[in-house]
Amino acid sequence: LLIRAKRAYPGITAIGYEIVPVVWFLGRMRALFSRTGVQMKFGNAFKVNVSDADCIFLYLITSLMPKLRDKFDRELKPGTRVISHTFSFKGLDPVGTIDVPGLLGGKSKVYVYEW
Repeated sequence: LLIRAKRAYPGITAIGYEIVPVVWFLGRMRALFSRTGVQMKFGNAFKVNVSDADCIFLYLITSLMPKLRDKFDRELKPGTRVISHTFSFKGLDPVGTIDVPGLLGGKSKVYVYEW
């Protein structure tokens, strides 16, 4: 999603964070070969200040969503868009949903939120 967003909006700063070494390495290689300027950083996204973000893309597991919502409530400025692939925030209505092709066939849902 991050590479696609950067291709669609070349003027954005696109930075991804990943804590799993193999996933980070694969993402970093994809970012480098895409030649889009997307940065993939190895680290814990929960330790990154996101207060300057205008849009955030997520692909996390369900158990992390409540903790992330608390972080976003503290740090995000009003109007920041949060786009989550597959996983939703319980008790928070998205402003939109998009059906996208799934990795193994079928469809996945992408949830769009505005803080």
